[in-house]
Amino acid sequence: MIKWLRQRRRPSAEKLRQSMAVQPHFSESIKRYISTPLPKLEKPLEEQQFIAIDFETTGLDFERDKILSIGSVGCSMDGINIASSIELYVNNGEHINATSAEVNGITSKMANKGTDMGRAFDTLLDAMRGKIVLAHNASIEKAFINNFTRQAYQIDDFPCYFIDTMALEKRFSYAARSKLHTSYQLGDLRRHHNLPNYSAHSAAIDSAACAELFLVQCKKFKLGQECLDKVIMSY
Repeated sequence: MIKWLRQRRRPSAEKLRQSMAVQPHFSESIKRYISTPLPKLEKPLEEQQFIAIDFETTGLDFERDKILSIGSVGCSMDGINIASSIELYVNNGEHINATSAEVNGITSKMANKGTDMGRAFDTLLDAMRGKIVLAHNASIEKAFINNFTRQAYQIDDFPCYFIDTMALEKRFSYAARSKLHTSYQLGDLRRHHNLPNYSAHSAAIDSAACAELFLVQCKKFKLGQECLDKVIMSY
């Protein structure tokens, strides 16, 4: 096919960050984030710092649904920094219906005691700064982040490197290549890798569960010496 018809490759997240100008209406947290270089793509995973995140939401439609809680925890190849764990309830000023509350365990009363989305996102940004973001089925978290920054700051593509633990399993595991997996849900993959089941469920617990899965995957798939650009989500 004619080469000039091929879609041009989008710039890396770091190049996007470098091209961004700080605006007066940006929060201090987003100013700090944009002023901090992203992790180096050529650096191996064993030398990187990560933050696992999870969002509890009213649904999967990032334009219509709302984030109810944000969980995160920092980690490296040396282990998980439990002291860095964060869980934030988000008060969107909306009633949470019974179906949503049954799924994620967050009631309107709990959400009403939470912080607003802007402050919650600032807290997350301060934790994310300079790190690689881990998430299970990361396209969901990425879409909600982009939607928020688009509305609040007119930033369509927020500069950030994501590693998706679901995608890692599909790409690197023998079980995936042999079609042995019946499900790629976080709990099912944890059981496959002999990780314990958490009886409770929250954004903070799920972010820790994702971090644990990632570290096991890195060990089993021998990813420690792989460079970041070999394992991140396509931007």
